[in-house]
Amino acid sequence: SSGINAEYGGRWIGIIDIETPFLHCSHFVRLRPIKILNNSRKMKGIVALLFVITLSVGVFAQTQTEIDALMDFYGSCDTGGILTNLGWGNLTLGPCSWGGVACSATDSIIGISFSNTAISCTLPASLGNLNNLETLQLTNNKIYGTIPAELGNLTALTDLELWQNQLNGSIPDSLGNLSNLQNLVIYRNQLTGTIPVSLCSLSQLLTFHLWENMLEGTLPNEIGNLSLLQEFDIDVNNLVGTLPASLGNLVKLTYFNVDTNYFIGSIPPTIVNLVNVKKMYFDTNNLTGTIPPFLGNLTSLTVLTLYKNQLTGTIPSSLANLYNLETLDFDTNQLSGTIPEELGNLIQLTDFELWSNQLTGSIPASLGNLVNLTILYLYDNRLSGSIPSELGNIAALQYLDLSDNTLNGPIPNSLGNLTNLIYLGLNNNSLVQPLPPFLNNATKFQVDINFNGFICPISDWLVQTSSASCVNATEPAKKPGRDPKLIKVIILVVCVSAIFIAIVTYFIVKHYKTRNYQKL
Repeated sequence: SSGINAEYGGRWIGIIDIETPFLHCSHFVRLRPIKILNNSRKMKGIVALLFVITLSVGVFAQTQTEIDALMDFYGSCDTGGILTNLGWGNLTLGPCSWGGVACSATDSIIGISFSNTAISCTLPASLGNLNNLETLQLTNNKIYGTIPAELGNLTALTDLELWQNQLNGSIPDSLGNLSNLQNLVIYRNQLTGTIPVSLCSLSQLLTFHLWENMLEGTLPNEIGNLSLLQEFDIDVNNLVGTLPASLGNLVKLTYFNVDTNYFIGSIPPTIVNLVNVKKMYFDTNNLTGTIPPFLGNLTSLTVLTLYKNQLTGTIPSSLANLYNLETLDFDTNQLSGTIPEELGNLIQLTDFELWSNQLTGSIPASLGNLVNLTILYLYDNRLSGSIPSELGNIAALQYLDLSDNTLNGPIPNSLGNLTNLIYLGLNNNSLVQPLPPFLNNATKFQVDINFNGFICPISDWLVQTSSASCVNATEPAKKPGRDPKLIKVIILVVCVSAIFIAIVTYFIVKHYKTRNYQKL
């Protein structure tokens, strides 16, 4: 504290009493009360001196409370000297010289940042005394224990990043007091409990990442209050219930991820408001209903995943409006109907997956327009008709799997144009000969054409293509079974063995009968 009391003209007009740590020092300076007599020149000189002392001592320094908080953090660490090597604990030089500590122009502690240093520490409650702290970044380390409720006192904090550590326990309600917080990033920990409703009052929040924890309960309806939010990621938790309609209020979102939880119900119609979203992940939940046609209005989308849900109905042709889309993955649902021809307009697509549904009809020839595609998975459906020769136009294609359908006709030779192919899956269909010549080079990629209608002489093709396989069959087989030749061999062996045993038995019986007769 500081004050001025001095005697002038026979009375006290001020007392100076300053107690503060010197910059980068651990000791204190106390200026005791002094008495100024009737001498204005002396008084002015002393006041000027005290002003200089105040600037050099009281302003440009940390408080003892700040130093204590940093020392508590330092003392909680078992880091093998990592912090010590960064100067921590050196009170002669002071905290502003310590690695990972940021100070303001007046030497207040405004930042603590450690990434990828493997420090093993807890978060002491006294960190909540760093009133000027703006950044707390302790990422990809071994920080353990709970998040102290006292962190809710850091009202100047804009950036709280504690991701990829070993934190447990619940998220404190008090974090809802961080009125200036812009980034809340605590993913890849072992946090439990629910998402506090208080977090929905963080009106300045831009980034909300709580993914890969063990959070449970429902997603608060108040989440829609975070009107400035740009990134929202809560995937890989144990969250339940429906997705609140208030999500539609997050109109500034560019990234949305709720995958790998236990959400039920349909996709809220209000999602149509998220016109700025670029990546949207709904996969691996228990969502029901149909794929909303309004998703086709979200033209900023580059990624849309709905796989591993319980969605039914058809694929909306309106999705063809998503001209920026690079990934479309709807696999493992109960979708029916045909593949819309219009999806061939999505020329930016690199990953197109509709496998494990109940889709029918033919494969659209327009898919040959998807020249950037590297993955095309349509297997395990009920697709029929021939394989479009236009698929040979997809020069970038690496993985093509059309297996487990009812496709017929020959394999188009145009697939030989797919020089980047790594895997070709055509098994369990009704394909027939002739086999295309490009399969003679199948050693360059993996091929599976088992269980079709091929009759492929081993000497002509199978021996030459060790990475490919072909079952000799005149009738297509939908499921693997025993090799007919092997069954014949087994039957023959069993018959020969039975005949041999019968002959041996006959002679043994005859021999014993003869001996018994001779004895008589």
